[in-house]
Formats: sequence, structure tokens, C-alpha cells
Amino acid sequence: MFKCILGQLVRCITLSRNHRAQFDLGKFNMCQVQNILLLSYYVPCIGHAGGLRVLDLYRKIRELAPSVNITLLARTDNNIDWGFDEIYEIFDEVYLVSKDDFSPSVLKRFVDGKSFDCIDLQFHQSGKFVSLARNMFVNARIIFSPLEIQSRWLWERVRTRAVHLDLIGLIESIYLTIQEIYYANNTDLVVCVSPVDEREIKKVLPHLKSIYLPTCVPNHNPKPAEDHDIDGPERGTFNLNETLTVVYFAHWGSGENMASLQWYIHNVHPLVKAEVFNYKLVILGRGMISEACDKLVKDSAIELIGEIEDPSAIFQRASVGISPSVIGGGMKGKIHQYARYRLPCVASFKLGEDLLYEQGSSILFADNAGEFAEHCVKLLNNPELRNGIGDRAYDVCSKSYSWESYSADIRNIYGL
Repeated sequence: MFKCILGQLVRCITLSRNHRAQFDLGKFNMCQVQNILLLSYYVPCIGHAGGLRVLDLYRKIRELAPSVNITLLARTDNNIDWGFDEIYEIFDEVYLVSKDDFSPSVLKRFVDGKSFDCIDLQFHQSGKFVSLARNMFVNARIIFSPLEIQSRWLWERVRTRAVHLDLIGLIESIYLTIQEIYYANNTDLVVCVSPVDEREIKKVLPHLKSIYLPTCVPNHNPKPAEDHDIDGPERGTFNLNETLTVVYFAHWGSGENMASLQWYIHNVHPLVKAEVFNYKLVILGRGMISEACDKLVKDSAIELIGEIEDPSAIFQRASVGISPSVIGGGMKGKIHQYARYRLPCVASFKLGEDLLYEQGSSILFADNAGEFAEHCVKLLNNPELRNGIGDRAYDVCSKSYSWESYSADIRNIYGL
């Protein structure tokens, strides 16, 4: 392991010293792209936040450039992938492969003899294709979208002294950060999901050409919820109209989301429960591990719904949406998703560094467990405050976080 890390570090340092001349972004955009190759570690689908972001992005690309040929090669994971029928309408060619086949050798077999002038590497793990893509498509624009900046995670571990508790995690963070440096150094443009992420990677690679493209929400409005109770696979049914419900919606295959859920349940949930007698926490989303559920969900005020195809009924009848964060990196899709449904949100301050929602007006940010609980209680006990913050959050989301509002940036990034 240490030899592998050392080898990667030497490789990165060497590359940084001999960094080749990058494409000029303005010159690139003068040449309209005709063929895009998307290499995605996750299938563009509605089953998880990362896949949904890529699906929405390429739906917009297809709308902006109907004549562009787009090929997809993606790794499939039956544990998290669902709702990806639309990819066959968006992409001209679709190759879905297993984890083992998501490799440079398989890529070479699929695209050998074909021509692409834009290669899009979505997610950190897709960076492994960068060398082959550079050799096969010499004149192509190569874009790297890591979604979570590994150097930021590494710094957060060091800053919070988590290194004393998790040495293996520290070594893994170092290794991934070194990979990130190599991938970013050998691409033409790095696309980050937030200005904070962009600033963090620029600290490591000041010369880097980068841009940020936030996670947005679909332009269509949510459909009205049907008038029925919600079935919970673990604990029967409950009536949203009889409870003051706090919803936590996330993909539970993410370590960050699981850590944040544990933090909320152990530190915030008891405080809210003590103040609001008919309060209930609803846990919603895909990828929940049964062993983790057994440990976490041992409280009558906690309802595990898990995966649900259409969350409209829950969002539109819930009282508060929450977005706690241990680290604060990555996407902010949960906050936008709540805002689409006019659901007021309580979130960690770490998530607010680069958002346009205003404290006290369209969102409530909290710096610690006490504040988080206080905000939740305040919203649960005050319908007028809930409605006001929810309405203003919807306005911010509609104006500032729709894919339509970033059309010019998308054209600029992909040369459309």
C-alpha cells in the first residue's frame, strides 16, 4: 500500500513539473463539438444523487444540442441503480458494464476506430481513463468532474484530528488525493460542484483550469401528492397528517450521509423529541444497510421508509427537511430537493458556504447540535414560519438552481 502511494506521489510530482500546455478554453469553444463520450462511474439515473445529477445534465445537453452524438459507457451497480430508462432517449449509444469491465481495456474495445472531440470523465473513479483517452483522442477536450474533491476531505480529516481515530482512512485519503492530482493535471478542464470545492483544488493545483457547475433541479414542477398514507417497509404505516415530520432524504450508500445521520440521531433527535410530542423523523432514500438500520432505528419516533420511487407525498406533507453534514463537501442536492417542494430546511453551516439561500429567510443553518435542534423545534411549532421559509426557498431554487439558468455555462464547458 505504502509503495503504491509513494509511486503515485512521484508520478504526480513529475507530471506537475513537466505539465503539458493545456487547451485554450476560448479557442476550444470556437470549434463546435460533434461527438461526446461520457465515461461515468455511476449510471445516469434517478436512483441516487450522483446519477441524477449526470442524468439531468445530459438531458440539458441533449436539449441544447440535439444533433450532437453522445456515447455513454457506465458501470452498473444493481444495489443502487434504478430509473434509467431515459438514458436510451438521451444517448445515441449506451454501454453498461460491470465493475470489473469498467476499465481502459474494455473502453478501447468499445470505442476503437471511433472519433470523439469531447471526453467527459464523471466521478473520481473515471479518472483512470485519462491516459488512454489522451492517447486515443489526441485532439479531444478532456473534462474531469470528480464531484467530491479528495484534497478537501483530506484537509478536513487533518483539521478535525480525525487522523488519530482512523489511520487507515487517512492513508486512503492521501492515496485518493494523489490520484486526484494526477487526473486533474492531465485533463483540460476540471468541473467542480461548488465554488468552495474549486477553491480547495486550486490550493493544490494553482495552474488548474476549472469551473464550477452546481447540482441543479429539474425544470418541471413536482406533481401533487396523492391523498394516502405512506407505507414503511420496516415499521408498517403512519399518517403524515397526524405527525410533525422531519424528513432526511439521502443516498445511504454514502459514508458522509451515514455519518451525518448517526450524528443527528445521537445528538439532535433526542432534543427535538423532548420538545415536540408528536414529532417523527422519517428516513428516506436508497442504499440503507440493514445492519446499520437495526442499530439506528430503535425508537418509535423514527420511521424508516427507505427507497421510494416518488417522494412527492412525503415531501409535500412533511414539516421540515434536514441536511446535516459532518464534512460539508460534495453536492447540495438535498437542500434544492426540499426547496422544490417548498419544504423548509435546517442544514449545517458547512453546507452554506457557497449557496444563495439566506440564513433566517430561505433556510436555517446551524453550527452545532443545540442550534440544529432549536431550529427544528422552532419550525415544527410555527406553521407560519415554515410556510414563509419554504416559499422563499422555492423562489431561490427556481431562479438560481435550475439547469436552464446554467445553459450558458454548459455550452461553454462542452463547446456546444
